[in-house]
Amino acid sequence: MYPNDVINLFLGVVALLLCTLKAARKSRLFLPFRSAMLLFILYNAIVSVYANTNGMDIMLLLLAIAAVLTLVEAAEYQKLLEMELSPTNDRRYASILIVFALIFILRAVLQLFNKDTTATQRGVSLADILLC
Repeated sequence: MYPNDVINLFLGVVALLLCTLKAARKSRLFLPFRSAMLLFILYNAIVSVYANTNGMDIMLLLLAIAAVLTLVEAAEYQKLLEMELSPTNDRRYASILIVFALIFILRAVLQLFNKDTTATQRGVSLADILLC
């Protein structure tokens, strides 16, 4: 789990540094980038809490959930969602994403019920189910 913690710290530092730059906060690319980083951190926090529960992992999970909820409720993010930047083939792209999500969920469910999986693999499967 240590490589995941290092990556989470790196992404967290990048997000904090970008938050301090006024030009980056005004860009339309910053909010999706920040939300992707937060979802990655949330994904790894779910795995960490399931695989080895300690106070720091639970705190990271709660902070990641709070950060994602705060971001989604932000006025700038809501304005970005209303901008109609969707391509003309949005139904096709949505169906591709749904198919891949269903494949990930099916794989995760099969791994959860497999007796040979480790606690870390079960945590990854749980995170796949929750976020897909």
